[in-house]
Amino acid sequence: MEWFNYFFYDLMGINKTLYPPIQVVFLGFGFIFWFMAYKEILWGVHKYKIVEIPMIVAAMDISWEFSWGFILENDFGRLFNYGCILWFIMDCYINYYTFQYGRKLVTNPWISKNYFYIYIFLLIGSGFITYFMRTLAEDDGIGLVSAYFLNLVISGSYIYQLLNYPEYREKGFRFKVAWTKFLGTGSISVACFLHYPTNHFLHTMCVMVFVMDILYIYLFKNYMPELISVSE
Repeated sequence: MEWFNYFFYDLMGINKTLYPPIQVVFLGFGFIFWFMAYKEILWGVHKYKIVEIPMIVAAMDISWEFSWGFILENDFGRLFNYGCILWFIMDCYINYYTFQYGRKLVTNPWISKNYFYIYIFLLIGSGFITYFMRTLAEDDGIGLVSAYFLNLVISGSYIYQLLNYPEYREKGFRFKVAWTKFLGTGSISVACFLHYPTNHFLHTMCVMVFVMDILYIYLFKNYMPELISVSE
């Protein structure tokens, strides 16, 4: 454990009092799996010219990462800033491609026409929400509360998108993304329960996201709309 203490606590300046090794490990796994999810998303964009992250998620995601990477102070340490900045850089590419290909997953003509303005509205609004949740409201030292608000949107919109465009499974929507984002958020959820054992508000969001991510994995492999008949 000496190398662990030296690298994470001494070199990276992690707050050992607040974040014992087991929590650092689960948070680390969460970062790694979400990094893998971003990588798979970018691979899918390159091959299929489809951005599977919904536009609302792309805008909210990058706002959260920018706020916690460059503006807000955390109680974890420098490594948290580095992780958010790395996510932010990857998300810059994802958001860029969202402008290029995002309209492929939009059927409403009004939304398609006003796509850019809706994106800018969500981007700026999400940034202010993340900032003020930390400075004026009830967010914690590494933004878990605001992150799980975002994850509720991510998990819900992924399910909605899959149900509307099942034909893009493995042709833009990646099963590897389903698993890596589930494992990433799941690992962070374990850290939430360990770090905040009495915060049932946060626990509720963790459980909801867990259930929706499991449902998404199930639907990805088993949803067959052609077999569903609507009774009149």
